[in-house]
Amino acid sequence: MDTFEKIRELIVKQIKRKSIDPNEIKLDTSLDNLGFDSLDVAELVIEIETELAIKKQLEQEELIKVKCIKDIVDIVDERLKNQ
Repeated sequence: MDTFEKIRELIVKQIKRKSIDPNEIKLDTSLDNLGFDSLDVAELVIEIETELAIKKQLEQEELIKVKCIKDIVDIVDERLKNQ
């Protein structure tokens, strides 16, 4: 499973309580369009770090720049590459 698929799986878990079709989650999907607020993003990041065993936590400065799923995938891939 690639990074996008794993992150998508984690997002689907988080949006079960929202009325969003998981099939609509693409790399260019905006977190705003998913109804994510800053708390949702923080919870998602914690899940991603845990599930993918990322040793170095994602920085606040990185998270501020996150606008879509691809942004998260790029950050996670970079972290995994440098572990």
